[in-house]
Amino acid sequence: MGGSLTTTDMAALSGDYREAADHAGLVLYASSPDAPPTWLGLHPHFTTVHDYLQRRSPPGLLPGRQHFEPLDIRHVLSSVILIDVLRYEGAMRFHLLVVGTQVVTAWGKEVTGQYVDEAFGPIRGTQAASLCETVVTHRRHRHWRLRNLVTDREFIQMDWAVFPLAKDGHMVDQLLIVQARTPEITALVGQEKPGD
Repeated sequence: MGGSLTTTDMAALSGDYREAADHAGLVLYASSPDAPPTWLGLHPHFTTVHDYLQRRSPPGLLPGRQHFEPLDIRHVLSSVILIDVLRYEGAMRFHLLVVGTQVVTAWGKEVTGQYVDEAFGPIRGTQAASLCETVVTHRRHRHWRLRNLVTDREFIQMDWAVFPLAKDGHMVDQLLIVQARTPEITALVGQEKPGD
């Protein structure tokens, strides 16, 4: 598959494969927090959820969990992650409240009930938590392309569409994520590297 790391690539990383995978990092691409991402060439579930939330949002406000009826988009639910945004003395943590069955299968482990910064190892978990924080801070949906270790020696790429939810329409208190396997060929407009 294009973009995957092979066994040879992994062998270039020193030590245990799972430890090496954590040091290889998680994020391959992150859309700009200053502009909405394009869904061109990406999984149709992303557009489905985006359009659904746009229709359900109060004018000029962010949608909240109260505007999201899971049965309305039941065909997407196995690919959904719902994260609670918890604030402690100025810091944020991200609690994995609901993790769909396809997400669990893709990640190769059950992470429901864990915190993002703990669920994926110290480096990848910190990267994921940092990206979650940008969605909360900017109050704007984003697209991420992630590297995921699915066996001891094989990576796949996953796309995440991340949508902020705010019960009061302003302060983000949850993140709704839709995960999909990266297509072999994907058109990304205005692609930037993590950290740009």
